[in-house]
Amino acid sequence: MTDKKQPKQRKINWWAIILIVLALAAIVFLMIYRLGNLMPGITYNENTLYGMRLGWHGIYHNPLNLPMKLLWSIDFKLFAPIGHFLLRLPSAITGGLTIVAYYILLQLWFGTRSAIIGTILFATSAWTLHVSRLATIDIEYLAATTFFLLLAAILQKKIKTKYIYWLINIAWGLLLYVPGMVFLIVYNIFRQRREISFGFRTQNTIISKIIYLLSAIIWLPLLIINFIRSPHTITSWLAFPNHFANIFHIIKEFGAVFYHIFIYGPLLPSLWLGRLPILDIFGIIAALAGIYFYVTHIRATRTHLIFVSIILGSLLVALGGGVSISIVMPLIYILVTTGIAYLLSQWLSIFPENPIARSVGYTLIALAITASVIYNVRSYFIAWPHNQTSISVFDVKVKD
Repeated sequence: MTDKKQPKQRKINWWAIILIVLALAAIVFLMIYRLGNLMPGITYNENTLYGMRLGWHGIYHNPLNLPMKLLWSIDFKLFAPIGHFLLRLPSAITGGLTIVAYYILLQLWFGTRSAIIGTILFATSAWTLHVSRLATIDIEYLAATTFFLLLAAILQKKIKTKYIYWLINIAWGLLLYVPGMVFLIVYNIFRQRREISFGFRTQNTIISKIIYLLSAIIWLPLLIINFIRSPHTITSWLAFPNHFANIFHIIKEFGAVFYHIFIYGPLLPSLWLGRLPILDIFGIIAALAGIYFYVTHIRATRTHLIFVSIILGSLLVALGGGVSISIVMPLIYILVTTGIAYLLSQWLSIFPENPIARSVGYTLIALAITASVIYNVRSYFIAWPHNQTSISVFDVKVKD
């Protein structure tokens, strides 16, 4: 008799598990550290949540911004009273999930090294911290664009597991409830029509094909009922203003998006520190390098996705229909990540076999990333809470 070979057991990579746990712990810390008391109170916009109609009846009568309304509804249902911390907790949870999704996106597009670098910069950016730790709708746009890009990246892989396509359809349907996102989704459906067709062909039974179609339309009835009952909400859903400004004003506001990101920050004391640009100097240099890289690869499908999404998102902000500049920030940090990878590759190509030069390149990048992280974290946790203009808008106090 011959002995049967025993199947090899996979060794558990404990180091990988430890690193994942530490990374998740760091994200949780960033999201909840002094969440309720970094500022003396809450803003007027945050306070409006207490009067918002939530729960099933509230969502049925106005389902726009459904992702955040679902989280707010659960929050108000489970906890009472709702103080500063609990009021902001749904945003913090969404921010944490967005960071995780962003890492997965970068992993699919760039690999592990760039994914780690890009996620560290994105997670610790002052803008991400601001919108993730306030009870406002801004975090919804940061999350919506991130998950939109992640869905596009997964779809591009042409995975042969049918269940993945059901989840993608359901997620797209949920994103439809974020005002303005319909334009990005429709554009990407056209752009990835072959991948979508492949996903349908992956459904190998009649039942799975039916489930696939149902997953694509499951969210539509609530939206359609709302449009029939309240036709005026179509304007809000499209993120159009009640009255359009003239074309010159729209062009000016379109340019202001990039002006705020690269040169002079927005005047939003509840959300930003003074008039500092949203990106720090390292982020600006890296983003410009990323733009250069994509311009030199202008025919690539990813280039089209990134540039068209930035243009559409910036145009929605410029129209003044309530879309936050957060809609383009995940895309901007894609440019930053690409730029860092490009600069590092250029340095290594100059010194392909010189270990000292390679070490210098890695060290310079590591120092720049460290400086950027320290600058952004200090800007949010130290400088912003001591800014008198910002403090003055957090003048509403609610007892826990």
